[in-house]
Amino acid sequence: HASAAPHRQSRWSPCAQAALPGERFLPILVRTNAINGGGSMENLKVIIVGAGLGGLTAAACLIRAGHDVEVYEQAPVLAEVGAGIQISANPMHVLADLGLKDQIMAVGVRPGAYVFRLHDTGEELQRFNLAADHERMHGQPYNQIHRADLHEIIAAKVLALKPNAIRLNARATHFTESDTGVELFFADGTSAKGDVLVGSDGLKSVVRRQMFCDQPATYTGDGAWRITVPIER
Repeated sequence: HASAAPHRQSRWSPCAQAALPGERFLPILVRTNAINGGGSMENLKVIIVGAGLGGLTAAACLIRAGHDVEVYEQAPVLAEVGAGIQISANPMHVLADLGLKDQIMAVGVRPGAYVFRLHDTGEELQRFNLAADHERMHGQPYNQIHRADLHEIIAAKVLALKPNAIRLNARATHFTESDTGVELFFADGTSAKGDVLVGSDGLKSVVRRQMFCDQPATYTGDGAWRITVPIER
């Protein structure tokens, strides 16, 4: 249990409030003697919370770099929801380095330009060229793709690199750190230990809440509506 492990103040955590009643968890993401004590950065045990686009991309990159990675996802099946996602040159450089460019190009689309028009007359107000111009300027193409398609591509890459890397039905509740590493606890009473903990668990992140307290989201006052309209209208 966490109370049996020695704790030290984490320089990463401004939040001293306990994650669970009656306990104090002073989290840190990286084991001190794994990196700061002259130890090697090679062959770290990395625990990732969340098997979304960010968590899986991080997993693929870290496995390729030689680290032992485990991804824990609370959902019972590996799937993604949502609509389209834009992939500009920066993420495309990462995904291309993972060998996924051809797969993304096969199922995505490469728009020629962003065109801004008046809603009632169709008058063109502004145009940003994409496609060939974007690739020429930044070294990778600009793609638009459905989130589920991109998720499937990246998940397949992770499983190809390490077939048992993704663990489903694993809802994280909190974590602790000690001189020997970090330990992640799950709702079913089990836990996982590692050198590094990566929180990629989305808007309601357990990892973020423990590190920075339960900060409510702040509404910016902005809203956006997305619709499709036949061009002849």
